[in-house]
Order: sequence, then structure tokens, then C-alpha cells
Amino acid sequence: MLDKRGQFLYSREKLGTFFAPGERAMPEDLDALARNTLENPIVQAVLESAEGFVMVLDMHRQVLAANPELLHALGLSSGDNLLGLRPGEVLDCTHVPEGLSGCGTSAACSLCGAVLAILAAQTGDLPVDGECWLSLHRGGRLEAIEFRIRATPMALGTSKLIVIVLVDISAKKRQDVLESLFRHDIFNTLQGLSAWAEIIQSNDATDPREAGRKILDISLRLKRQISYHRLLLETPGQLPEEIALRIFQRSFSTKGSKGRGLGTYSMKLFTETYRAGTYPFQTTLAKG
Repeated sequence: MLDKRGQFLYSREKLGTFFAPGERAMPEDLDALARNTLENPIVQAVLESAEGFVMVLDMHRQVLAANPELLHALGLSSGDNLLGLRPGEVLDCTHVPEGLSGCGTSAACSLCGAVLAILAAQTGDLPVDGECWLSLHRGGRLEAIEFRIRATPMALGTSKLIVIVLVDISAKKRQDVLESLFRHDIFNTLQGLSAWAEIIQSNDATDPREAGRKILDISLRLKRQISYHRLLLETPGQLPEEIALRIFQRSFSTKGSKGRGLGTYSMKLFTETYRAGTYPFQTTLAKG
């Protein structure tokens, strides 16, 4: 049976899957469990206090409740439309259509950290931590977002629930990559610097002026690399209003030197004048 709650609302028969079980709860059972879940004060406290996207799942991995942060991110005023969906269906994961029975049932789901954590939590009594990389549809485009996940078993009467918390760590992962690249580049530059120092020390025939120019070039390169890295680290934060309002103004620059202030101006001019497109800009405390 098909329904807006998921690809399969329920089935009395074993559903096809490439990985996790595909069966779903009967609608009347799902509704009753969702009501009991939302009325539980412990569940309410978790939904109101936990950081990140929080979902309470039944043993079929279907959503019973979600926290305000997730609802806000989805543009929803209540969680009614999420009832019965699975996490990947809530977040519009690209692998959902590949599964025979929705989220968790495609071949790719066998590598999903979220599905693995949920399944592990279902078979034990302790929280399970993991990471997952989800390919999501957002605003009409495809995005790859990395989450840290914790799946925690929770008893509600005779029912066993799973509380999952998803925290977006994409920015942290990007910063880790930048740090790795920075260390690699700095190491290579320092190798060049030390090589010329060894040449000067071991070879009397070396032209000191030529060696000096090489060392100066490498030193300036090292200085630029450090400056670029510092600039990258300073730009995840929210821009002050006085800068944000002038971000596309020609010749405006926070660097204050001649020849700057053309980058954002020229990109907006090219996009909107010659490509008939738009070049929007947004800065917030939450997203930088």
C-alpha cells in the first residue's frame, strides 16, 4: 500500500530489500505509538534539548517524532508529514528510490553509517556512534553532507524505540581537509628552503646572490601560504552588516589596498548581465 508517509506504508508480507528489513508498521499501530511517544516527558526533553537533527524511530526505523530544529530546516510547522517516514526519506537521500522498500533497503545503504548505527542500536542496549555521508536534494541541487550520528535505544512501555541525533560536521571535515593540505604545502615549501640552505653550506661555488634570490622566493611563497590559510580560517563566520551590505560594490575591499574589490563585483556583473542568471549572497550566524 502506497502513502505519503513512505514508499510502503505497511505490509503483512516480507518486503524486498538489498540490505535492511523493508517491513513497515501498520498505520493504526504507528499512530498509537506516535501519540504515546509525544506524550512522554523524557522524549519531550530530548527533543527540546538535543543539538542537531533528532528523530525518534520505531523498530521499523520509521519516524514517530522529530525535534524543532529538524522541522525548521525542512520548513515544517509540525511533524505530522514525517510520521512513518524513515530518516533517508525525511532528508531526501538520493539512494531512497534505489531501494525496493525505501530508506535502508538499497545496496548503497549497506555502507550508510546512519543505517548501520540504527541497526546496531536495535540489537543492543547501548548507544552507537558513527558517521554518515548523505547525498541530499536541497533547493533543487545535489549536496553531499557529512553527519555525526548517535543512535540510542529507549524503552517506552513494551516498545523499544531508537533516538537518533544527526549533527552536521561538513564544515569540520572541510576544515580538516584544508589543514591537511596546508601541512602538505608547508612541508614541501620548507623542504625547498632547507635544500637551498644545504647547497649554500656544502658548495663554495654557489653564487650567493642567486641562492639569496631562491631563498627569498621560497620565503615569500611560505608567507603567502600562511596568509591564504589564515584567510580561509577567518571566512566560515558571519560577515558584519557593514561588510555584507557592500559585498558586491565595485572597488570595495576589506584589505584596503589598490586593485582589490573586483572579485565579487565582476562575478555578479558577468552572471546577471551576460548569463541572465542570479548571483545571490547570504550570511548568517548559523551558516556563516
